[in-house]
Amino acid sequence: MRVVMENVAKDADIKEVYMHVHTGNEEAQAFYGKLGFEKGALVPGYYRGITPPDAHLFSKKVNAAAAAASAAASAGTAGEAAPAAAAGTAAATA
Repeated sequence: MRVVMENVAKDADIKEVYMHVHTGNEEAQAFYGKLGFEKGALVPGYYRGITPPDAHLFSKKVNAAAAAASAAASAGTAGEAAPAAAAGTAAATA
């Protein structure tokens, strides 16, 4: 996970990292919670062949400071409109 987050930090276009975590995997849920991920929506039937088949969606906002600095720099350019930023995400499954 450390390597993934280091690579994400290098790409200012990525605004959020998210993953699906099995509802029965309490260790993974605690691990990602300690890393700053927030537990979100329940995704019923996400997995096949395991019971329960449900997952929680965990997400973490990233690169907010880099995005803000980039937007401020773009807005400060005379005679040019600030470019529209694509909302990037990175995903994983646990």
